[in-house]
Amino acid sequence: MFSFRTTSLLEQGDLTLHRGNIALLSNQSAWNPQTGEYLLETLHKRYNLKKVFIPKGGLFSSISDSSYREDYSTLKSQYPNVEFVQLFDNEGYILSFDALAQLAQVDALIIEMQDMGVRYCPVTRSIYALFSALKRADIELSIYLIDRFNSSPRVVEGVPSKVDDIILGIPNKHGLTIGEIATLFHSELNAKFALHIISANTQERVTMPWSIPISEDVCGLFTSNFYCGQYLWNGTNISCGIGTTRPYERFGAPFLSQLIGYNSDNQYDSWNDPDNPISDPSLFIRWEQFIPHYGKYQNQSCFGFQLLINPSSDYHSYLHALRVIKFLKENVKEFEFNPLIRELIADSTILSYLEGNSDLDIKEYVKTEEQKWIRKAKKYLLYDEQPYRIK
Repeated sequence: MFSFRTTSLLEQGDLTLHRGNIALLSNQSAWNPQTGEYLLETLHKRYNLKKVFIPKGGLFSSISDSSYREDYSTLKSQYPNVEFVQLFDNEGYILSFDALAQLAQVDALIIEMQDMGVRYCPVTRSIYALFSALKRADIELSIYLIDRFNSSPRVVEGVPSKVDDIILGIPNKHGLTIGEIATLFHSELNAKFALHIISANTQERVTMPWSIPISEDVCGLFTSNFYCGQYLWNGTNISCGIGTTRPYERFGAPFLSQLIGYNSDNQYDSWNDPDNPISDPSLFIRWEQFIPHYGKYQNQSCFGFQLLINPSSDYHSYLHALRVIKFLKENVKEFEFNPLIRELIADSTILSYLEGNSDLDIKEYVKTEEQKWIRKAKKYLLYDEQPYRIK
């Protein structure tokens, strides 16, 4: 069962909500600027809230350093009749046994989270893992998902995943709202539980989608321009700036110091010279040095680059990242892939290109794949604005 609701959650008259046992899955973005309340507070007042499921990253999205864990003791004392349950086990995006058992005890699950509109965004992956687990366990409950426009509007970038165990068929940046991508998951999984999408238009837009950071590693307005492409560094031995003030807007490693003389040796004016292999007309590329305080190369001096948007043109983060990765593969002997690259790329043709085993016209290949996705995605649109690709 599927429905698209054009009135707010609190205006729904469903008996499931008003008489049933309710659970919540949310993060720090589920805050209403008009009431000054988190959704947790509102649901506790209005409904029979029994359980709060904690997503990857934490209820307040403060878990970016893996050595840290959120403290829920204050919340537990404030809501003594509510159970706080970790949604996933420690191994990844697999529902914990306890979470599955707890989901079977509620009548409705309310979801509100902000995502980046990217396949490997933790929110997108969490929704997919949750729906898959509910389908496998044959748990029937009603899900009410409060939709949000993601911070990358309708932009589509990249290639749909062609690997069976990795959100099959979704491109790197999908251009859908969280409600639309959830609708697609629900349909393609042939799920039997009820899914009700609460329209994003039911919320008065007094803040922008990025006003509350989506995670500790998504620092603000410009991050969404880079995230789709720069996240790929997690599949290499290059830092994507985690542990600094500009994650996903910079990248580097200690061994990139060898590139200091690259431009003079190859007769380029700078990294922004139009003929430079990593230049892009949509960017200003700044050579820099930074020290991550946690994460990859913690407390080590890294040499690398900061990316600065040129507002006069549109930036295709995925295509640019592929070019830079290929450049490092060909010019820096210490550069390496790690096993995560297979999951992030999820396309054998692209992987072959990055390994230097293909003369692929990468721009044309990605263009064709993006066009295929846009045609498919139209089936799941809930709003008038259409997804589009950067030409």
